[in-house]
Amino acid sequence: MKSEELAAQWCRDHPDATLEQAFMVGLGHKMNMNKDSLSARKDKFRSEVLMYRGKYPDDMLKDFFEYWTECGGRKMRFEKERTFEVSKRLVRWSNNDFNKYGKQLNSSQQQSPGNRKESVERLADLASGVLQGIARKFD
Repeated sequence: MKSEELAAQWCRDHPDATLEQAFMVGLGHKMNMNKDSLSARKDKFRSEVLMYRGKYPDDMLKDFFEYWTECGGRKMRFEKERTFEVSKRLVRWSNNDFNKYGKQLNSSQQQSPGNRKESVERLADLASGVLQGIARKFD
């Protein structure tokens, strides 16, 4: 039943009531409907996120769900976005937090302190050679 219909019914049942009282009854009903629909929308979003359960770690999905269902008034964070596609947001979420959720760095990103020192030395040698080559051109 719509809030307007509820208020009209309440007015018929309470002929001596004021218009303000009828309005408050309708408004109260509408606020309860928003709470119910908020939990229903949250459950629907949860089921969408859980569709990706085997593809992403559970702790990542939990963090994603908690972040995007943060409520500020009548809407959750994901509802305030102009566009929102769960699959694409999960890919981006996963890429941004790549080492946090157990993904391993690829071999080019893994460097021990010794490898870093060698890389710095090679880079210094290269820079020195370039500078010597430039200096020879001006001699």
